[in-house]
Amino acid sequence: MLGLINPKNVDDNECFRWCQNRKLNPQKKDPQRIKLTDKEFVKKLDYSGVTFPVQYKDYNKIEKQNQINVNVIGYIGCFYPIHVSKEKIVSIWIFYILKKVKRVIMS
Repeated sequence: MLGLINPKNVDDNECFRWCQNRKLNPQKKDPQRIKLTDKEFVKKLDYSGVTFPVQYKDYNKIEKQNQINVNVIGYIGCFYPIHVSKEKIVSIWIFYILKKVKRVIMS
């Protein structure tokens, strides 16, 4: 799947989980929609010990618990790396587009 997808998760702070889900469980039709099958699929992922919205300190934990690597890129006028994985497994890229510097994800 190519392109940038913005999951429509209006009732939770779990955009990271839904982005990870879409990469691991691609959909051709309406990939931005969170469907019942997505809600079932994410139950297979291990987020124990992780709070939402996900914080910088949790990226390594998510990688190890789910056998994936996570690469996070931010954007405030230009793209910059927030987290680049050292793991050598399935790659997931997450893009944060921030409107205000105060909302920087790194805690």
